[in-house]
This record gives sequence, structure tokens and C-alpha cells, in this order.
Amino acid sequence: MSRVRSLIMKARFSKSQEKALLEIHDPAPTPTGAPQELVGAGAITITEYATNIETDSADAFTLADGVVGQRKLVTCAVYVGDATITPATMANGTLVVLSAVGDSVEFVWGGTAGWNAGALTGTAEIDP
Repeated sequence: MSRVRSLIMKARFSKSQEKALLEIHDPAPTPTGAPQELVGAGAITITEYATNIETDSADAFTLADGVVGQRKLVTCAVYVGDATITPATMANGTLVVLSAVGDSVEFVWGGTAGWNAGALTGTAEIDP
């Protein structure tokens, strides 16, 4: 148990306050392992840290909600048409578009506000 977690558990907080503090100080680890390989439209998993997508036309992708602190990297490995990524909940826009090989975005789950899209590379864009 981390020192912060131990202090939180010993303090007198309500259950909801305790849960919120633990989420801030004990975020979910970033998933590891082999990347998801996704060809054509579909659901981007949240169980692997990285997803390589291959478009076969202009394809739509979805991203489910994560857990506080979780990171998700999505990279366009093969480009035929734009890859439009629409998270279930997104804090800083509505969707992300990857429009070339090598474009990528790293999402960070911020809690109830949703995924924050950042660390854009190439021509990747956030659509407000």
C-alpha cells in the first residue's frame, strides 16, 4: 500500500471523499502488452495501451470510457481514408481525425469529464 493511500485510509473522510482521493492519488495503471491491430471501422479496446489502425476507406472508430489516469495511444498504420475516432465521453472536443500514416493521438482519461486528447502527431486533429 502506498504511503498516500495509507494516509487517506487513516483519515476521517466520507466514503465518496475517500474514493475521489484514492482515484486521484492511485490512478489506474496504463495497460501493457501487444497492441490491438484493427482493420477497418470498429471499437478501439481499452485493455491494451496501444492500437494500430488500418483504414480501408473513411472509417469510424469508437472508444469506450476508461478509468482515471488511464492512457490510450492510437496510431494510423495504414491509410486509405480518414480515421475518425469518437470517444464515448471526450473532455476537449467531440472526435479526433487521423489523416495520414504515422498520425497518432494519446488519450488520457480524466474521470467524469472524459478522455483528453493530447500528444497529437502528424496531421492528427481534434474536432471541437
